Amino acid sequence: MICQAPGCEKAVPKGRHHYCSAECAKVQGRIDARDRGRRDRAAAIARTAALRPGRKLRVCLGVNCPRHGKPFKSDGPGNRFCKVCSKRL
Repeated sequence: MICQAPGCEKAVPKGRHHYCSAECAKVQGRIDARDRGRRDRAAAIARTAALRPGRKLRVCLGVNCPRHGKPFKSDGPGNRFCKVCSKRL
């Protein structure tokens, strides 16, 4: 069996299951933890965005809006300008 760590092509010695050494197992563990953290953060952001009251698609009220007529995700009931127009104000 070949080591499952990325970039390692060594054979897995008897007594070990997936990786040829403890170092390869640590590297893969760090990669898995990093990916898990990214997924968890993205899920938390999506949950909080979905729970905000008044957040929905609105049309910008900016007079010279470059996105005229295109909906944007507002941050709440008082948000009627897209991010481009709110930076101009």
